[in-house]
Amino acid sequence: MALPKPHGEADDSFNDSVHLDESWFYGPPKKRPLLKEDVKEIAAISPVRVKRTSLEEKSLGQLEIFSKQRFALAKLEEFANVYRNSRVFSFEAPELSEGERRYVVTTLDRFWVWYTSLKERHLYELIPENSPCRLYFDLEYSKQANAGIDHEV
Repeated sequence: MALPKPHGEADDSFNDSVHLDESWFYGPPKKRPLLKEDVKEIAAISPVRVKRTSLEEKSLGQLEIFSKQRFALAKLEEFANVYRNSRVFSFEAPELSEGERRYVVTTLDRFWVWYTSLKERHLYELIPENSPCRLYFDLEYSKQANAGIDHEV
């Protein structure tokens, strides 16, 4: 003969036999197959591991990577309303086909944190039309042909 259960102890035999989980309410999880574009996008983003653990980190702004220039420039317009010093930078990722670029939209502060963590630093700033900018010359010259010039200055 079974002993009666103490007061307050529920009979769990029903729950043990049914095995309820959240899928009975929400349905099975929907997974779509990864497309080639998704895999490339994930590969392009993989070097970026931004952890937002502090207010200082959050104050640096967001960093988003796009596969199309037009999407990056559209996002830049949104960023400019929220973050000061928002910019678009372009880079050629080694895992992409030759000549294919990715576009980074971020703030200058966030960009610097990300940029200094990269091994290969070959990025270019995209300056939107009618935006103020400064002219910069990257001059290279032969030291042998210019022996009388102080090369350290």
